Amino acid sequence: MGKLEGKVALVTGASRGIGKAVASLFAAEGARVACVARTLQEGEHRLFEGSLETTVREIGEAGARAIAVAGDVSQWEDCERIVQEVRAAFGPIDVLVNNAGITRDGLILRMKDEDWDQVLTVNLAGAFRCARAALRPMLKQKQGGRIINIG
Repeated sequence: MGKLEGKVALVTGASRGIGKAVASLFAAEGARVACVARTLQEGEHRLFEGSLETTVREIGEAGARAIAVAGDVSQWEDCERIVQEVRAAFGPIDVLVNNAGITRDGLILRMKDEDWDQVLTVNLAGAFRCARAALRPMLKQKQGGRIINIG
């Protein structure tokens, strides 16, 4: 039995990198994991290989339970919907891992205001919006919960 047996974890940015590793680790420890990213499949605009479908398939092949939920954490409505979908599928959320993030690397002199605003909206406001969406149900369930922010 894993350390997280019976727990539900919601991991944003779970299609690749740190988010995929966190989702896989939580699943290996017994959690049911909701993997969240903007899209289910790898898009042409992505710099790195990886998709939400792949993450969920690999977790399932390892014998754990996971679902894929597409949503944009920069949008308040999506954050609310994501939390509702996860709760409908798995029950109360015990752990939220805010990992979603984007980069618009470049020289500051050349960076457009729109790029800077988008980075702040996804990386900072997205974590706030997901936490706010998950926090009310976490408080109501009266069994505690954890919110982990990765920056």
